[in-house]
Amino acid sequence: ITPDEATGIGSWTAEDIALALQIGAEPDGEQLHPVMPYMRFSALSDQEALAIGEYLLSLDPVANEVPEGELSEEPAAYTPANEPPAEAPTDPVARGEQLVTVTNCGGCHTPKNEDGSAMADMLLAGAPLREEFAHNITPDEATGIGNWEYEDFKNALQKGQRPDGVTLHDAMPWKAYAGMQEDDVEALWK
Repeated sequence: ITPDEATGIGSWTAEDIALALQIGAEPDGEQLHPVMPYMRFSALSDQEALAIGEYLLSLDPVANEVPEGELSEEPAAYTPANEPPAEAPTDPVARGEQLVTVTNCGGCHTPKNEDGSAMADMLLAGAPLREEFAHNITPDEATGIGNWEYEDFKNALQKGQRPDGVTLHDAMPWKAYAGMQEDDVEALWK
């Protein structure tokens, strides 16, 4: 996804990239396959999606012909459940909800129904994850992180270390969150 004209997205505009992120549409109107997680990126504000597009177009182009893959199914038409917001939420709780959606915390920490859909009433309550278990990250004091202090949460999120000193499993992408802005960490905590 570098701005190479021949093999990348060099012919796309920042607006094209924003639409691909938010609604899964290519500039020609073709639907992207859901392996591209646009369903959760629909929570990005227009401003945030556009900023990502501008960033991607600022990268050095890399010519890399990627062979066409064979997908198991054609993508279904997708309409976001909610219209992508024009601006990022400023309320810390709403911002935290947006970040939980965009970063897909529920993808690991929420148990699934037999059909693979998330158990909505068990959001972030912990779930089996391959040979491991993604822990309950709700504020439940008995089974979740309700007894943690903010610094405990921040250390787990950004340094990969639980309050008891145990290092988090590599499946938890804490290194990706190491540079997260303080106000975003606080929003997730709230």
